[in-house]
Order: sequence, then structure tokens, then C-alpha cells
Amino acid sequence: MTASFEFTGRQRFDRRLEEMVARTDFGTERALIEAGAAAEREMKDRARTGSHAPGTPTSARPGDGPNSITGNLLRNIKVTLPRRIASKTREIMVGVGRGAPYAILLERGFRGVRYPFVEPAIKRIRELFPALLHREWSRH
Repeated sequence: MTASFEFTGRQRFDRRLEEMVARTDFGTERALIEAGAAAEREMKDRARTGSHAPGTPTSARPGDGPNSITGNLLRNIKVTLPRRIASKTREIMVGVGRGAPYAILLERGFRGVRYPFVEPAIKRIRELFPALLHREWSRH
């Protein structure tokens, strides 16, 4: 016994599939851009819980973000645009530039005291990212 079938519309199917992948790629990139901007805002908000003059005591509480003294830390919080790192993988980078080397001490702790501002911001964005993806994928 033999069976045969004919599949019609293959070119149309392939074209629609390619369009769907392109829309998903576009939506993913838009979601990454929005997530990066939100992470940058969140980090900057957490890195300026207050302010004080250089050489004066901080009003920041351990476990909360640091105070702003000169604004240098805030100026060095940056986000990159999405870039492709593999055929189907993109990344953005959000963090503190080289102009604020003390940021690691604030984030990870110095003399047993931490003023984290990166980790809480990234945690918050990770929670929001699935909703951003869903919205962008639904839009396009």
C-alpha cells in the first residue's frame, strides 16, 4: 500500500513564517531597549537616595542605595543598545563605567556595609521583562 499527498502553499507558508520571525525579532529588540532604559533609570534612582557634601556623614542606610555626593556615579551608569552576540541571541549591557571604580564597593560591600543599587534594579527589570516581551510581540 502506498500513499501520496501534495503540499500546496509552501512558498506562502515560508514567507509568512519569515515575516513572523522578523516581527518577533523587532519586538524583542524594542523590549530590550525599553528594559535597558528602565534598568538605567532604576539604578540611578537607587543610587541617589539622598545627597551630602564631600567629607560629611552619609544619610544612606546600609542595605539601601548610596547617597550622591558629586554625581559621578550617576553619570557613569550607562546602557548599551542591543547587539547580536549569536545568530538568534541579543544582549544589552547596563552598568557602571570605569569612571566610578568605587561602585563595586558600594554594591558588594566595604567594611561590612553595602549600599546596593545594581542588583535590586536588575532584579526588578527581570520581573518586568516577560510583560515587555509580550506587549511588544503582540504589537507587531
